[in-house]
Amino acid sequence: MEFNYVKKYYNVPACLGRIVKVDGKSGVIVKDCGHYIGVNFDDDKPGFISNCHPTWNVEYLGIGSIRNQPNPTAYLDFNVWVDCPDCNASLNITDEDDGNFTEKLFGGRWDELQDYDVYCDNCEYEFQIEKVEY
Repeated sequence: MEFNYVKKYYNVPACLGRIVKVDGKSGVIVKDCGHYIGVNFDDDKPGFISNCHPTWNVEYLGIGSIRNQPNPTAYLDFNVWVDCPDCNASLNITDEDDGNFTEKLFGGRWDELQDYDVYCDNCEYEFQIEKVEY
């Protein structure tokens, strides 16, 4: 049973969804944090939890609702490096991609990256990719 410790030890009506005011700030209990109550304050983003002592300036009110935390969005971040054959500088060739490179890379058409033109800003040398290893 959730909140057993704080209910028994502090004799408070802590439960999920309980509206509270902690030191004047309104929020909702969203997590049992052992000896503490986890509160999502109204001014915080959904999913942000503050650990609060169950009796320190806490006023227990009615039952409210827990705001849903938005699902995180995943994004892909990648780099493809090539060493300049003239000055040996490591170049991130994904920095100036026009979409053509990315399309071949994620389309599984690695062999089409052979002969891809690369310009080295360091020594101003132009060259082509001869081989792709992955």
